[in-house]
Parts: sequence; structure tokens; C-alpha cells
Amino acid sequence: MKLNCRPTLHGDLLTLRPLERNDFRAQFRQLLIVAACLAVAASACSPDYRDAGSYRIVAVTDGLFGLRCQPRTELYYVNRSSSEPEPVYLGTCGTPRFVTEHLGLPHDPSCYAVSEGGTSLVYFHKPKWCGAGDKALRKEGGVYLHSVNGEDGLLYSESEVGQIW
Repeated sequence: MKLNCRPTLHGDLLTLRPLERNDFRAQFRQLLIVAACLAVAASACSPDYRDAGSYRIVAVTDGLFGLRCQPRTELYYVNRSSSEPEPVYLGTCGTPRFVTEHLGLPHDPSCYAVSEGGTSLVYFHKPKWCGAGDKALRKEGGVYLHSVNGEDGLLYSESEVGQIW
């Protein structure tokens, strides 16, 4: 049988004091805080990415099981011949989760296309997509064509393009 007592030391005398109701509430709150921290840590895994030629396609979630923002796709150019192979951010795009889950697609198929040789990329940049951050706001939204020679040209502004699901 488990006793709901708290041991207390008074000099050389050890006494058992019954736990008060407030003690149970405090313990319950601590347990909830620990559980919440573990849940956030477990869901904040590294992003899923794949390389396609000179481009890196990154599937990003917000780490809170998608409660704050829908997943998004971030696109990067990786210059492998450079002395600094740090990926260069190109754009962010996304499709609501219900569409990709309904179609059974792991990445958003309607926001980018990589050429067969992996030397060029056409993508639909959406700077105001939830969670995209300041780096996305540096350039206007729309459809862009990027090639490995460094050109990144706007083909159509965001107001001229619409996604059809």
C-alpha cells in the first residue's frame, strides 16, 4: 500500500507528513510542463530534405505538429564547385496539408520543378507563407527560373499566377 506522505527531517527525527491537496496540484503542473517540453522536443526534428542536382528541396514543419503553420517547402541552390558549399536560399512555397495528404504526396508538387539534369529550377515563391520568415520577404512573390549560372529571374508575379488543387 502506498502512503501519500512527505518525509520531513527535524534534527535527528524523521516524520512523515501527509501530502496536502495543493502538493498534488503542484506535482501535476510539473508533470504537465515536463510532458509538454518532451512533446515539443520530439516534434522539433530536423527537416526532411532531398537533393536534386544543384538544388536542395527541404520539407519544413513548425515543430508543433503543424498547429501553428502548415508545412512548407523551402528551395535552395547548392554550388558544389564553390569553396563555400553553403546552400543559397531561393524561395518558399506550399500547399495546404489536406491537399498533399489527400493525394498522398510527400512534397508539394505544384510549387517547383527541377530540370532533368538538375541545372535549372522553376519555382513558385510565396513570401508570406506562414513560418517562412524574413528571408522569404527579401524578394517579391511569383514564379522564378533559376539556373546554375546564377540567374534567378522572375517570370510571373504572384498576382498573375494561381495554384489549382
